[in-house]
Amino acid sequence: MTASPKPAPVKRRFTAVEIGVISAIALLLIIVVVPVILDDSGDPVKEREITLVQDAVRRYRQETGVYPTLATVAAPGKEAVSAWVAGRLPSENSSPAHAGINFEAKATRGDETISFVPDYLAVRPRYAGDVANDGTTRWRIAKDAGVTIELDSRSY
Repeated sequence: MTASPKPAPVKRRFTAVEIGVISAIALLLIIVVVPVILDDSGDPVKEREITLVQDAVRRYRQETGVYPTLATVAAPGKEAVSAWVAGRLPSENSSPAHAGINFEAKATRGDETISFVPDYLAVRPRYAGDVANDGTTRWRIAKDAGVTIELDSRSY
């Protein structure tokens, strides 16, 4: 009796469904992990500078009665709604909803002229004076007097 030949081993390959599932899992991981890696919201230098500017804005407002803000500047091609003047915050329904910080702001206190920088803020923060993608300044004061910086996806 002759032994029957052993069948050749079948090479197992991934099916289209298995490849699809693996691709979907990889895509989900990319969607979740990449923003976490690129997120600089916890950047200690950025947070420290925002806190310093926020404190300086509060002290400047307390002592001078005005905010160190620029007058209304609308984004290119857009019209400013409910415009405000330098030294004030945007109104409730204004557009844009924030005022640019004027690091060169000056006010009088008694007989002396004081400057936002260096009297309240020792040095200008990074990106002071830069323009964001929307055509407005990067450093901003919102309607609630909170300070923010628009980085347009760049890192601090």
